Amino acid sequence: MDRHSENSRDEMCTDNKNSNAIDAWPLGWKKEVKEKGKAISSKMVFGSSVTQKPIASSNRHDLYYNMDNTRRGVALIFNHVNFGGMSKRHGTEHDRYRIVNVLKYLHFEPRVYNDLSYFQILDVLNAVAKENHTDADCLIIVVMTHGNLGMLYARDQHYPVDVLWNKITGDKCPTLAGKPKLIFIQACRGYEVDDGVKLSSRAGDQVDAVTKNPTSYTIPANADILVMYSTFAGYASFRICQQGSWFIQSLCTELEQKAKTHSLLDILTFTTGRVALDYVSSMTNPRTDNKKQIPSIVSHLTRLLH
Repeated sequence: MDRHSENSRDEMCTDNKNSNAIDAWPLGWKKEVKEKGKAISSKMVFGSSVTQKPIASSNRHDLYYNMDNTRRGVALIFNHVNFGGMSKRHGTEHDRYRIVNVLKYLHFEPRVYNDLSYFQILDVLNAVAKENHTDADCLIIVVMTHGNLGMLYARDQHYPVDVLWNKITGDKCPTLAGKPKLIFIQACRGYEVDDGVKLSSRAGDQVDAVTKNPTSYTIPANADILVMYSTFAGYASFRICQQGSWFIQSLCTELEQKAKTHSLLDILTFTTGRVALDYVSSMTNPRTDNKKQIPSIVSHLTRLLH
């Protein structure tokens, strides 16, 4: 994708397919989500019985994740266009097409799911958690939908964002324990918009650790998970209806250009810079016109990923 300068913006109108749009949710939707008759909150769910013993994919003191398994791994893509009582996400087909091609290029196995209901999403996540990932390097989940802070939208209702990783933690999915689980989310996280800041060019406690190399070691259940959001907490996320979202398109460009030469966190940093510097909104609504966006990364990775 060509880089978009601040001086070459497309005119936007939220009712026009060739416009920019915001992946936000409407006010008034219920904040309680139910799973099989039980209310669930946005708190992380910990603990489960493990029926299969996790096998270390890397040695304890390895600096890098092992990416030399038989296959790269599964990539789940949840793409949402249509919602009950909410606007269509015009332009998301461009993101879906491009992310699928990039993941294939990187030797992942993309599985695309369009407009799933909440319980259908749960079924997919439960199914992939039960699969044997012993011969896989990692797992990727991409979600493109409407959202708000801590919440994402399925076709029929919203759900807590941590539903995406609750099923694939090391205690729930032993064959993914110690392996990277990468989650990329294109969705709003609130209603705030970023005016940007114009820059001028310039003239503790210690804990003793075991230093030996044991044959087994323990890791936190929530280790090795990385979540990258398209925007900062509380802020809107922009999408160009005729081209796709700023975030997904930038991520794909950086993966295409640097996957073979840079580490993952380097690539995600470049993605953040591309979104932050190369885009600015142009909309008919003054409140959302001439605004900026900055992605956000939450990393629990314990090694370098190259």
